[in-house]
Amino acid sequence: MASPQLEHGYVRIANELFERIIQADLGRNEVRLMLLLVRLSYGMQQRSAALTGSLISEHLGINEGNARKCLVSLMSMRLVFCDHKPSGPKPGVYRVNKNWEQWSACPGVWPEPIKRQYLSSLSISQRSTSDAGALPQRSTSASPEID
Repeated sequence: MASPQLEHGYVRIANELFERIIQADLGRNEVRLMLLLVRLSYGMQQRSAALTGSLISEHLGINEGNARKCLVSLMSMRLVFCDHKPSGPKPGVYRVNKNWEQWSACPGVWPEPIKRQYLSSLSISQRSTSDAGALPQRSTSASPEID
């Protein structure tokens, strides 16, 4: 019977950051890799973690090529930074970019300055949006049916 206990370790992460990871437009393995990085860094009370393709492959159950592609993808979307590039047998050292406003994987969430600029360009009051981080919804009119 499983019996998880906080005494055996836990991951401490800011709710805001965790919620942005949930909202990010990521693939299945990208989400799993983000959670692995969070576990191996924040879960060890560290800012970063040493990762290799084989370590990622082992934890996620995917081949090393796909593991590296996932890592490169997360770095290209600016969710992950590389502090030290891997060289030879030495692993790379990676960390989560906590500034989620820099991420390019949150299509439904705009940083406040960009949202204000967008709304002012449309002459829409900020009060007209119900969710502070959501994009304004476009109205869609039903197209006439053709027999």
